[in-house]
Amino acid sequence: MDTVRKLNNAIDDVRRPVLNEQTLTNLAYTINTLKKVSEDAESTVTNLNSAVTSATVPLSAAITNLHLFTENLNALYQSAQGILNIQRTTNQ
Repeated sequence: MDTVRKLNNAIDDVRRPVLNEQTLTNLAYTINTLKKVSEDAESTVTNLNSAVTSATVPLSAAITNLHLFTENLNALYQSAQGILNIQRTTNQ
């Protein structure tokens, strides 16, 4: 019985400073805060997924347009280079 009493006293010694009302209140507040942070993070990820999904088609169109613009710019460069070559030949 002495061992049981010593064990109970040791548990009480630990419980008193660790599991007091203020510590339990702080722990409850921390848990609630972590829950809120987790919910906010989940909401943020959901919103990001929605933004990425909804932007996929316009982004794809923008890339296609940029590619077409680059091709047309290349053709314009080739035409301008041809005109300059003709001018050089004529001026010689």
